[in-house]
Amino acid sequence: MTISKINIKNLRIFSKATSSSYYLSYALFFFLFFSTNVKAITWEIVSACHKTPIAKGHFKVKDLKKNSVGKTTLSIFEETELSFEGNEVMIKNIEGLPGKFETIELEGPDFRSLGWCYEVNGKQPALYMNKVYFQSQSDHLTWVLGQASFIDGQWTEYCTPVHHFNYSFFCKE
Repeated sequence: MTISKINIKNLRIFSKATSSSYYLSYALFFFLFFSTNVKAITWEIVSACHKTPIAKGHFKVKDLKKNSVGKTTLSIFEETELSFEGNEVMIKNIEGLPGKFETIELEGPDFRSLGWCYEVNGKQPALYMNKVYFQSQSDHLTWVLGQASFIDGQWTEYCTPVHHFNYSFFCKE
């Protein structure tokens, strides 16, 4: 995660007599400093009740070829102190969700299974997150609580965001 701090004790106070070359060099320094720090993946965790993120931010991936989405996810969660259970392959819960609602029993043998799904740039890869890598620092990672339904002996959906259903056990509004 990139957090930039400026020590104000080291800043030089400019007077009207200061030459324009100083202004130009400092302007160039700040442009280069902030433009290189802006290049970081963006991430968000979508609420179980609506598409509004419950957490979001930027994260600089040190080496795109060596750090999978799974490894990066663990780093983000650890640095932001989000509570989670999981590993580089999968995330079981984030901030206590889905909790006791991991499985919703329907009629007969039918059920819904709730779990965390990830998207990179709006697409859900068909691979575990330890096998997927970001392509650039401008990629976007989204975590969404999704559901898979087992109906009449078949899986009928996979990772459909639960915020579309407004489940009363998640959404008290």
